Amino acid sequence: MIILTVETSTPTGSLSLVDTKTQVEFHKSWSRTNNKSQAKNSHSEALTIIFQEALNHLKASPNKIDLLVSTIGQGSFTGFRVAINFIK
Repeated sequence: MIILTVETSTPTGSLSLVDTKTQVEFHKSWSRTNNKSQAKNSHSEALTIIFQEALNHLKASPNKIDLLVSTIGQGSFTGFRVAINFIK
């Protein structure tokens, strides 16, 4: 079973692909900042890029994912919505 996990409710986001038969196959985290002089990708931008990186790393396609998981906080509601919209 392949599981996609997404966390975007806090300034530090993460995305992982886990194969329950083996191990964590891919994991990456990043930080978002509100300081415009240190602007980095928003969570929604980072998710798209990192998800493609994960699929390329595993030589897989999205239809290979069996379960989608997102945290529900402790963090911002808007951040949580980013993860849910990405998963949809």
